[in-house]
Amino acid sequence: MLRSATSTSCDLVGMYKFMFAVVVLLLPAIAEAKPEAVVASCPKTWQFGPRSMPLTGALIWANFIRIDETTTIRAGRALSRMDIAQFDQRPVFLHCTYGKDWKSVVAVQLPEHTISCEIEWETTKRRDTEGVHTHYIRALSAECHGPAQGEPAQAFAVSPPSPATEVEALRLRRSAADLKQLVAARGGSWFQPAEGAPAEIGFGDTRLKVIFSLATGLSREIVLYGPPPAEGDHAFQSAVISRFGFPIKYDDVVCADVWSDTDEIAVEWRSPCSKQPNLPLQEMRLVDMADPESRRVRGKE
Repeated sequence: MLRSATSTSCDLVGMYKFMFAVVVLLLPAIAEAKPEAVVASCPKTWQFGPRSMPLTGALIWANFIRIDETTTIRAGRALSRMDIAQFDQRPVFLHCTYGKDWKSVVAVQLPEHTISCEIEWETTKRRDTEGVHTHYIRALSAECHGPAQGEPAQAFAVSPPSPATEVEALRLRRSAADLKQLVAARGGSWFQPAEGAPAEIGFGDTRLKVIFSLATGLSREIVLYGPPPAEGDHAFQSAVISRFGFPIKYDDVVCADVWSDTDEIAVEWRSPCSKQPNLPLQEMRLVDMADPESRRVRGKE
């Protein structure tokens, strides 16, 4: 039996009402959805002293762990994509390298709302038997995407530790008299209970300690104190990465991430661990690894 025109008309009206209701319900979600924007990237070039160098490589690091990537190969190009939102390790940095030797480095800290990153590589040497390109000779670009909100990412040229490295203008291999004079000239406070004992130093809210060598009497460690460790607060740790790049290893003896693997100058970042569970403050230490005492403390002697 055929349906009446009135019945059909009622069905259409009901369908339209249903569709309208669905659209109304979806409007808030549609309004909140924002297109992803570039929230961080490796600069295409960077000025290192008198030289401007092109970008040659890029990696993603999350709390000193390299993030695995999904790579797509196509005609002379390789595209590596990383899903940052899947990783709970923090802080996360773009590790951008420049020049032919890849030794000049810029660290770019990613904003918390970063969703994904893509690095495009130029490739050579086609391996015809497998139909892929190998030997990625340089990164063409490295961009990270997320909602267009929050503070922009900042880029920092990193500098490996050396005898010239200063922490609040203090250096290693200096006498207590020289350092005390420098602190006084800067309006800081100095407390050293006895000759050869560690000196406690203050510049406003900044607190430091200098440890002297028993063999030479010169400064062998400079300790910069950070805030107490707090869940989700990586500012102090990030500042160390921004200045010195990414650590080379973890030292189990002193529970520290370590920058530099030579017998010259090293940097350490310390926070509580199983061996030091009650460390009240984070620490950044500038260490003279040429000093026998510094090496002995770290199990090197």
